[in-house]
Amino acid sequence: VAERVEEVTGQPVEGVSVAWDYAANSDMIEEELEKDICLIRPDGADPAESPPPLGFDTPITEKILEAWHVHLDDGHGHGPSDAEIKDTVLGLESTPVAFVIFKTESGRDLAMQTTSLQVAGYDCTLKQAEREPQEVLWENLNTNKEHWRGKQVKGTLVVLAACLLWTVLLYLPYSHYVASFSYANGDEPGVVSDGIFCALVVGSQIGIFVASSVSAQQCGFYYESDVQEMYTLFFNFALILNLVMDIALQAYLSYIQMVAVGAHTASGQLLGEMTSFQSIFESYPMQKSLGKLLFKYCWPCTFFVPFLAEPLVAQFLPQHIGKLLVSRYPQIRGLKAVKALE
Repeated sequence: VAERVEEVTGQPVEGVSVAWDYAANSDMIEEELEKDICLIRPDGADPAESPPPLGFDTPITEKILEAWHVHLDDGHGHGPSDAEIKDTVLGLESTPVAFVIFKTESGRDLAMQTTSLQVAGYDCTLKQAEREPQEVLWENLNTNKEHWRGKQVKGTLVVLAACLLWTVLLYLPYSHYVASFSYANGDEPGVVSDGIFCALVVGSQIGIFVASSVSAQQCGFYYESDVQEMYTLFFNFALILNLVMDIALQAYLSYIQMVAVGAHTASGQLLGEMTSFQSIFESYPMQKSLGKLLFKYCWPCTFFVPFLAEPLVAQFLPQHIGKLLVSRYPQIRGLKAVKALE
Protein backbone atom coordinates (compact mmCIF):
# COMPACT_ATOMS: atom_id res chain seq x y z
CA VAL A 1 0.00 0.00 0.00
CA ALA A 2 2.77 2.42 0.93
CA GLU A 3 4.66 1.76 -2.29
CA ARG A 4 1.54 2.20 -4.42
CA VAL A 5 0.54 5.46 -2.74
CA GLU A 6 4.06 6.80 -3.04
CA GLU A 7 4.19 5.82 -6.70
CA VAL A 8 0.87 7.46 -7.62
CA THR A 9 1.17 10.62 -5.53
CA GLY A 10 4.90 11.16 -5.97
CA GLN A 11 5.22 12.02 -2.27
CA PRO A 12 7.38 10.09 0.22
CA VAL A 13 5.40 7.93 2.65
CA GLU A 14 6.55 7.31 6.21
CA GLY A 15 4.29 4.34 6.78
CA VAL A 16 0.79 2.84 6.52
CA SER A 17 -1.44 1.58 9.33
CA VAL A 18 -3.84 -1.04 7.98
CA ALA A 19 -7.06 -1.52 9.94
CA TRP A 20 -7.87 -5.21 10.45
CA ASP A 21 -11.33 -6.61 11.04
CA TYR A 22 -10.72 -8.19 14.44
CA ALA A 23 -13.90 -7.12 16.28
CA ALA A 24 -15.18 -10.71 16.58
CA ASN A 25 -11.93 -11.82 18.25
CA SER A 26 -10.94 -8.60 19.99
CA ASP A 27 -10.75 -10.12 23.50
CA MET A 28 -8.45 -12.95 22.44
CA ILE A 29 -6.18 -10.72 20.33
CA GLU A 30 -5.89 -8.07 23.04
CA GLU A 31 -5.10 -10.82 25.56
CA GLU A 32 -2.26 -12.13 23.42
CA LEU A 33 -0.91 -8.63 22.82
CA GLU A 34 -1.04 -8.13 26.57
CA LYS A 35 1.14 -11.19 27.11
CA ASP A 36 3.76 -9.81 24.70
CA ILE A 37 3.71 -6.31 26.18
CA CYS A 38 3.76 -7.16 29.90
CA LEU A 39 7.14 -7.62 31.53
CA ILE A 40 8.07 -11.01 32.98
CA ARG A 41 8.66 -11.01 36.72
CA PRO A 42 12.31 -11.58 37.76
CA ASP A 43 11.47 -14.79 39.61
CA GLY A 44 9.76 -16.19 36.52
CA ALA A 45 6.40 -16.49 38.25
CA ASP A 46 3.31 -15.54 36.35
CA PRO A 47 0.62 -14.14 38.65
CA ALA A 48 -2.02 -14.84 35.98
CA GLU A 49 -1.51 -18.57 36.57
CA SER A 50 -3.04 -18.40 40.05
CA PRO A 51 -6.85 -18.51 40.15
CA PRO A 52 -8.68 -15.43 41.42
CA PRO A 53 -9.44 -15.56 45.16
CA LEU A 54 -13.07 -16.55 45.75
CA GLY A 55 -15.37 -14.84 48.23
CA PHE A 56 -18.97 -13.81 48.80
CA ASP A 57 -18.36 -10.71 46.70
CA THR A 58 -16.96 -12.62 43.70
CA PRO A 59 -20.17 -12.35 41.59
CA ILE A 60 -20.32 -8.60 42.23
CA THR A 61 -16.63 -8.23 41.37
CA GLU A 62 -17.08 -10.16 38.13
CA LYS A 63 -20.00 -7.92 37.13
CA ILE A 64 -17.96 -4.78 37.81
CA LEU A 65 -14.98 -6.08 35.83
CA GLU A 66 -17.26 -7.16 32.99
CA ALA A 67 -18.73 -3.65 32.82
CA TRP A 68 -15.15 -2.33 32.59
CA HIS A 69 -14.33 -4.89 29.83
CA VAL A 70 -11.79 -6.59 32.11
CA HIS A 71 -11.76 -10.40 31.98
CA LEU A 72 -9.85 -12.53 34.46
CA ASP A 73 -8.11 -15.71 33.44
CA ASP A 74 -10.02 -18.57 35.03
CA GLY A 75 -6.79 -20.55 35.50
CA HIS A 76 -8.25 -23.81 34.12
CA GLY A 77 -6.46 -23.88 30.78
CA HIS A 78 -9.49 -23.24 28.61
CA GLY A 79 -7.79 -20.50 26.57
CA PRO A 80 -7.03 -20.91 22.88
CA SER A 81 -3.90 -22.79 21.88
CA ASP A 82 -1.00 -21.19 20.02
CA ALA A 83 -2.11 -22.91 16.81
CA GLU A 84 -5.65 -21.55 17.16
CA ILE A 85 -4.35 -18.05 17.81
CA LYS A 86 -2.07 -18.25 14.79
CA ASP A 87 -4.91 -19.46 12.55
CA THR A 88 -7.16 -16.66 13.81
CA VAL A 89 -4.57 -13.95 13.17
CA LEU A 90 -3.69 -15.28 9.73
CA GLY A 91 -7.39 -15.46 8.88
CA LEU A 92 -8.07 -11.80 9.62
CA GLU A 93 -9.19 -9.62 6.74
CA SER A 94 -8.46 -5.95 6.35
CA THR A 95 -11.16 -3.32 6.55
CA PRO A 96 -11.71 -0.76 3.77
CA VAL A 97 -9.78 1.80 5.86
CA ALA A 98 -6.04 2.41 6.14
CA PHE A 99 -4.07 5.39 7.44
CA VAL A 100 -1.21 6.71 5.32
CA ILE A 101 1.43 8.85 7.04
CA PHE A 102 3.42 11.12 4.75
CA LYS A 103 6.86 12.39 5.68
CA THR A 104 5.87 16.06 5.45
CA GLU A 105 2.66 18.03 5.80
CA SER A 106 3.24 19.71 2.45
CA GLY A 107 3.61 16.31 0.85
CA ARG A 108 0.29 15.27 2.36
CA ASP A 109 -1.40 18.37 0.98
CA LEU A 110 -0.04 17.66 -2.52
CA ALA A 111 -1.13 14.02 -2.27
CA MET A 112 -4.69 15.13 -1.55
CA GLN A 113 -4.86 16.42 -5.12
CA THR A 114 -4.65 12.84 -6.46
CA THR A 115 -7.90 11.99 -8.27
CA SER A 116 -7.31 8.33 -9.11
CA LEU A 117 -5.68 5.65 -6.98
CA GLN A 118 -5.82 1.87 -7.35
CA VAL A 119 -4.36 -0.57 -4.84
CA ALA A 120 -4.36 -4.29 -5.73
CA GLY A 121 -7.06 -3.65 -8.32
CA TYR A 122 -9.38 -1.73 -5.96
CA ASP A 123 -10.32 1.91 -6.48
CA CYS A 124 -9.29 3.95 -3.45
CA THR A 125 -9.54 7.58 -2.41
CA LEU A 126 -7.35 9.72 -0.20
CA LYS A 127 -9.04 11.78 2.49
CA GLN A 128 -7.36 13.95 5.06
CA ALA A 129 -7.84 12.62 8.58
CA GLU A 130 -9.72 15.10 10.75
CA ARG A 131 -9.06 13.38 14.07
CA GLU A 132 -6.03 12.70 16.22
CA PRO A 133 -4.51 9.19 16.10
CA GLN A 134 -5.40 8.44 19.73
CA GLU A 135 -9.09 8.91 18.89
CA VAL A 136 -9.18 6.04 16.40
CA LEU A 137 -11.35 3.08 17.50
CA TRP A 138 -9.66 0.35 15.49
CA GLU A 139 -12.20 -2.35 16.31
CA ASN A 140 -14.97 -0.28 14.67
CA LEU A 141 -13.30 0.39 11.32
CA ASN A 142 -15.21 -2.48 9.70
CA THR A 143 -18.52 -0.59 10.03
CA ASN A 144 -20.18 1.85 7.62
CA LYS A 145 -22.81 4.59 7.61
CA GLU A 146 -25.69 2.13 7.22
CA HIS A 147 -24.49 0.34 10.36
CA TRP A 148 -24.26 3.65 12.19
CA ARG A 149 -27.81 4.64 11.25
CA GLY A 150 -29.21 1.31 12.41
CA LYS A 151 -27.39 1.55 15.74
CA GLN A 152 -28.49 5.16 16.17
CA VAL A 153 -32.13 4.14 15.76
CA LYS A 154 -31.62 1.26 18.19
CA GLY A 155 -29.90 3.58 20.68
CA THR A 156 -32.76 6.08 20.45
CA LEU A 157 -35.24 3.29 21.20
CA VAL A 158 -33.13 2.12 24.15
CA VAL A 159 -33.00 5.62 25.64
CA LEU A 160 -36.74 6.07 25.03
CA ALA A 161 -37.49 2.74 26.71
CA ALA A 162 -35.28 3.67 29.68
CA CYS A 163 -37.19 6.92 30.19
CA LEU A 164 -40.54 5.16 29.85
CA LEU A 165 -39.66 2.37 32.28
CA TRP A 166 -38.29 4.83 34.82
CA THR A 167 -41.45 6.93 34.64
CA VAL A 168 -43.87 4.00 34.87
CA LEU A 169 -42.07 1.82 37.40
CA LEU A 170 -40.72 4.42 39.82
CA TYR A 171 -42.10 7.88 39.23
CA LEU A 172 -45.74 6.81 38.78
CA PRO A 173 -45.99 5.24 42.29
CA TYR A 174 -44.37 8.33 43.78
CA SER A 175 -46.81 10.62 41.97
CA HIS A 176 -49.74 8.57 43.24
CA TYR A 177 -48.37 8.90 46.76
CA VAL A 178 -47.99 12.67 46.46
CA ALA A 179 -51.46 13.01 44.92
CA SER A 180 -52.99 11.22 47.92
CA PHE A 181 -52.52 14.32 50.10
CA SER A 182 -55.44 16.74 50.33
CA TYR A 183 -53.16 19.82 50.65
CA ALA A 184 -55.66 21.28 53.12
CA ASN A 185 -54.86 22.31 56.68
CA GLY A 186 -51.20 21.34 56.33
CA ASP A 187 -51.86 17.89 54.82
CA GLU A 188 -49.07 17.87 52.24
CA PRO A 189 -45.81 15.97 51.55
CA GLY A 190 -42.91 16.60 53.91
CA VAL A 191 -39.14 16.43 53.89
CA VAL A 192 -39.06 12.66 53.34
CA SER A 193 -41.19 13.01 50.21
CA ASP A 194 -38.88 15.73 48.89
CA GLY A 195 -35.88 13.49 49.56
CA ILE A 196 -37.50 10.62 47.66
CA PHE A 197 -38.26 12.92 44.73
CA CYS A 198 -34.67 14.16 44.66
CA ALA A 199 -33.36 10.59 44.75
CA LEU A 200 -35.67 9.63 41.88
CA VAL A 201 -34.53 12.54 39.72
CA VAL A 202 -30.83 11.94 40.41
CA GLY A 203 -31.27 8.21 39.89
CA SER A 204 -33.03 8.79 36.58
CA GLN A 205 -30.17 10.99 35.40
CA ILE A 206 -27.64 8.29 36.33
CA GLY A 207 -29.71 5.69 34.48
CA ILE A 208 -30.00 7.98 31.46
CA PHE A 209 -26.24 8.55 31.56
CA VAL A 210 -25.55 4.80 31.47
CA ALA A 211 -28.11 4.10 28.72
CA SER A 212 -26.84 7.00 26.60
CA SER A 213 -23.19 6.05 27.05
CA VAL A 214 -23.75 2.39 26.17
CA SER A 215 -25.92 3.27 23.16
CA ALA A 216 -23.32 5.72 21.84
CA GLN A 217 -20.48 3.22 22.22
CA GLN A 218 -22.44 0.54 20.35
CA CYS A 219 -22.97 2.78 17.31
CA GLY A 220 -19.60 1.68 15.95
CA PHE A 221 -18.13 5.09 15.11
CA TYR A 222 -14.55 5.36 13.89
CA TYR A 223 -13.48 8.04 16.36
CA GLU A 224 -13.97 8.67 20.07
CA SER A 225 -15.07 12.27 19.48
CA ASP A 226 -17.98 11.01 17.36
CA VAL A 227 -18.97 8.67 20.19
CA GLN A 228 -18.95 11.56 22.66
CA GLU A 229 -20.97 13.72 20.27
CA MET A 230 -23.64 11.02 19.91
CA TYR A 231 -23.63 10.47 23.69
CA THR A 232 -24.31 14.19 24.19
CA LEU A 233 -27.25 14.03 21.77
CA PHE A 234 -28.68 10.90 23.43
CA PHE A 235 -28.24 12.30 26.93
CA ASN A 236 -29.80 15.69 26.24
CA PHE A 237 -32.68 14.11 24.33
CA ALA A 238 -33.31 11.75 27.23
CA LEU A 239 -33.12 14.50 29.85
CA ILE A 240 -35.66 16.66 28.03
CA LEU A 241 -37.94 13.69 27.39
CA ASN A 242 -37.69 12.53 30.99
CA LEU A 243 -38.54 16.01 32.26
CA VAL A 244 -41.56 16.30 29.94
CA MET A 245 -42.85 12.83 30.88
CA ASP A 246 -42.43 13.40 34.63
CA ILE A 247 -44.08 16.81 34.60
CA ALA A 248 -46.90 15.63 32.30
CA LEU A 249 -47.63 12.72 34.63
CA GLN A 250 -47.50 14.90 37.71
CA ALA A 251 -49.71 17.52 36.02
CA TYR A 252 -52.36 14.94 35.18
CA LEU A 253 -52.41 13.50 38.70
CA SER A 254 -52.43 17.01 40.20
CA TYR A 255 -55.38 17.93 37.98
CA ILE A 256 -57.36 14.90 39.15
CA GLN A 257 -56.53 15.66 42.78
CA MET A 258 -57.47 19.35 42.49
CA VAL A 259 -60.76 18.53 40.76
CA ALA A 260 -61.56 16.10 43.60
CA VAL A 261 -61.02 18.79 46.27
CA GLY A 262 -62.95 21.45 44.30
CA ALA A 263 -60.11 23.74 43.27
CA HIS A 264 -61.21 26.84 41.38
CA THR A 265 -59.74 29.78 39.50
CA ALA A 266 -59.52 33.36 40.74
CA SER A 267 -62.88 34.08 39.08
CA GLY A 268 -64.51 31.28 41.05
CA GLN A 269 -64.89 28.77 38.20
CA LEU A 270 -64.28 25.21 39.26
CA LEU A 271 -61.34 23.55 37.60
CA GLY A 272 -63.47 20.49 36.85
CA GLU A 273 -65.94 22.59 34.85
CA MET A 274 -63.31 23.72 32.33
CA THR A 275 -63.35 21.87 29.01
CA SER A 276 -60.55 23.57 27.09
CA PHE A 277 -57.03 22.22 27.52
CA GLN A 278 -55.58 25.70 27.12
CA SER A 279 -57.83 27.19 29.83
CA ILE A 280 -57.01 24.33 32.19
CA PHE A 281 -53.29 24.63 31.52
CA GLU A 282 -53.28 28.42 31.97
CA SER A 283 -55.37 28.36 35.16
CA TYR A 284 -53.62 29.52 38.31
CA PRO A 285 -53.94 26.21 40.24
CA MET A 286 -52.29 24.26 37.40
CA GLN A 287 -49.61 26.89 36.84
CA LYS A 288 -48.81 26.90 40.54
CA SER A 289 -48.58 23.11 40.66
CA LEU A 290 -46.44 22.87 37.53
CA GLY A 291 -44.19 25.77 38.52
CA LYS A 292 -43.53 24.29 41.93
CA LEU A 293 -42.74 20.89 40.43
CA LEU A 294 -40.45 22.36 37.75
CA PHE A 295 -38.55 24.41 40.33
CA LYS A 296 -38.11 21.36 42.57
CA TYR A 297 -36.97 19.31 39.57
CA CYS A 298 -34.34 21.92 38.68
CA TRP A 299 -33.27 22.84 42.21
CA PRO A 300 -31.75 21.03 43.93
CA CYS A 301 -32.39 17.80 42.02
CA THR A 302 -30.71 18.76 38.73
CA PHE A 303 -28.52 21.81 39.27
CA PHE A 304 -27.06 21.05 42.69
CA VAL A 305 -27.16 17.45 43.96
CA PRO A 306 -25.70 15.76 40.83
CA PHE A 307 -22.78 18.22 40.71
CA LEU A 308 -22.25 17.80 44.44
CA ALA A 309 -22.19 14.00 44.16
CA GLU A 310 -20.28 13.75 40.86
CA PRO A 311 -16.74 13.96 42.33
CA LEU A 312 -17.59 11.10 44.71
CA VAL A 313 -19.74 8.87 42.48
CA ALA A 314 -18.09 9.43 39.09
CA GLN A 315 -14.45 10.02 40.10
CA PHE A 316 -13.36 8.94 43.58
CA LEU A 317 -15.53 5.84 44.02
CA PRO A 318 -14.68 4.14 40.67
CA GLN A 319 -10.99 4.96 41.15
CA HIS A 320 -11.06 3.59 44.70
CA ILE A 321 -12.85 0.39 43.64
CA GLY A 322 -10.40 0.00 40.76
CA LYS A 323 -7.41 0.34 43.10
CA LEU A 324 -8.86 -2.27 45.46
CA LEU A 325 -9.47 -4.73 42.63
CA VAL A 326 -6.04 -4.20 41.07
CA SER A 327 -4.32 -4.68 44.43
CA ARG A 328 -6.35 -7.81 45.21
CA TYR A 329 -6.20 -9.56 41.84
CA PRO A 330 -2.66 -10.07 40.45
CA GLN A 331 -4.29 -11.09 37.15
CA ILE A 332 -5.28 -7.45 36.56
CA ARG A 333 -2.16 -5.88 35.11
CA GLY A 334 -1.01 -4.01 32.05
CA LEU A 335 -3.91 -3.01 29.78
CA LYS A 336 -6.40 -4.64 32.17
CA ALA A 337 -5.19 -2.43 34.99
CA VAL A 338 -5.44 0.61 32.73
CA LYS A 339 -9.06 -0.24 31.93
CA ALA A 340 -9.88 -0.81 35.60
CA LEU A 341 -8.38 2.55 36.59
CA GLU A 342 -9.79 4.64 33.71
